Amino acid sequence: MPLPANFGPAAGANLVWTYRERNRRTVLQHLMRWTTPGLGINVSFTNFSSQTVSPAAATDAGTSSAPGGGSAVKRTARSADDDPKPEPVVTPAKAEVQVAAGPVLTLFDNRLLLSTGWNLNVEERRRYFAIGFSFVNIAKRFGLSMGDAVP
Repeated sequence: MPLPANFGPAAGANLVWTYRERNRRTVLQHLMRWTTPGLGINVSFTNFSSQTVSPAAATDAGTSSAPGGGSAVKRTARSADDDPKPEPVVTPAKAEVQVAAGPVLTLFDNRLLLSTGWNLNVEERRRYFAIGFSFVNIAKRFGLSMGDAVP
């Protein structure tokens, strides 16, 4: 059974100012030229809902009632020596798109992106953290264009 996911891919866009050091006299200037940092804002289209996994009342023949008229849970196959164990029921998440926004820090000429922000469509647990890669900028670094991958 898969574990509940608390992360997933999300499409988004960034507006970034990138600092490009022109001089290379000091160690700091060399470091700034190598990392080429950028700062800006990120807008992402996320889905903060996730699967819920819980024992729930079952309705098929593999159920048994709890003593005292309590709710029933689905039981797994077992031997005579095992204790009965309830099988968790997975409720899938709703597929709705939400908008999230926050600051973004880029490194290596916008190839690596680090972001944090807030989902603007939910009332609780709004915070998110993100790590992203610009595959287009990485491909350009190696001299590839997007048309080269298509035969």
